[in-house]
Amino acid sequence: VTEPVHHRMVSAFVACTASGIGGSNAHTILWGKACIRQNKMENPVQAEDVLTFWPGGGGDLDPMCEPRRGCSIVGSWALMDSPQQMRNEGLDQFSFTVTLGEHGFEWFQIWLDGERERILHPGAVKGQSTAKVQGPHHYCQVATFGWCIDTRPGQSEDPRQYPEEGMPGDEFKVQLLTKGRFRSVTWERLGSQNVQRNGLPKTMGRYFIVGSWNDWQPEEMNLDDEAIGRFSIKAAMSTGKQRFQILRNRDWRQIIYPDPGSGDDQDATVKGPDGTGHASCWSIEVQPSRNVIMIDLELWEEDQSFSDDRKSRSAVSKMKVSWRSIRKQELSE
Repeated sequence: VTEPVHHRMVSAFVACTASGIGGSNAHTILWGKACIRQNKMENPVQAEDVLTFWPGGGGDLDPMCEPRRGCSIVGSWALMDSPQQMRNEGLDQFSFTVTLGEHGFEWFQIWLDGERERILHPGAVKGQSTAKVQGPHHYCQVATFGWCIDTRPGQSEDPRQYPEEGMPGDEFKVQLLTKGRFRSVTWERLGSQNVQRNGLPKTMGRYFIVGSWNDWQPEEMNLDDEAIGRFSIKAAMSTGKQRFQILRNRDWRQIIYPDPGSGDDQDATVKGPDGTGHASCWSIEVQPSRNVIMIDLELWEEDQSFSDDRKSRSAVSKMKVSWRSIRKQELSE
């Protein structure tokens, strides 16, 4: 024996034989058990846990993990859980072109055959392109897990991970590649942009308000001013305290909410869009004499309005939410 090796179990029999120079032979059988409370037992690392992808392939993928009709992508740029067909490029490779939205990041999952029961994901809320592809799993298990193309500085949980280069309107090619039992999801920035008037990306999000006065059902806000990205809505409310949040693309994983504990303040720091602000809401004290409230969301500040010498806007960095009472309206029973 030249090196120590691990036993497969916490207990084991060990035999030892010795021969003396006088002709005597001895054989001893020993039994021992490790004390788990004192010794941390490490699980053996399997090869598939070490390698997230192997270009040469190897092994066979479970037929349940293969698409029968194709793959669809579900992303934050579209209304919640709206599958879009990926392009079949042959050789078990699928692709889709993602246009970066106004916040400088987009999040996505891949659904086999467009089915919410067969979702591929990275096992993390904001997975990187180096993450191992997991699944397929049911939607109820992995609703918040997905890959994230993020160009915002300081957003990665890993300080060694640099943000992607890009601006709103930039296009990224997302690819799903299968080699044997190995799968990978990667993306690369293309040299093209997909923008419309005023430098807004073609995938400019839609915004919905949810509040205590409408039983938290999403109501779409109107885009009133493209220069600063102002979305507004009028709502007739019952008197007393009313609470609300804002959703991007009617998606509860893209909540816009106030800094916790400051929902009464119109100058509160605006957080999101993300899926962590479920408990944080703005609060309005509605008066009987003026119970119709105008609520505004501004994505850019006045001094960040679009200039014609740039092809696209900078990403949203500081949002503002405000409200004001405008008139009285009798509420129907």
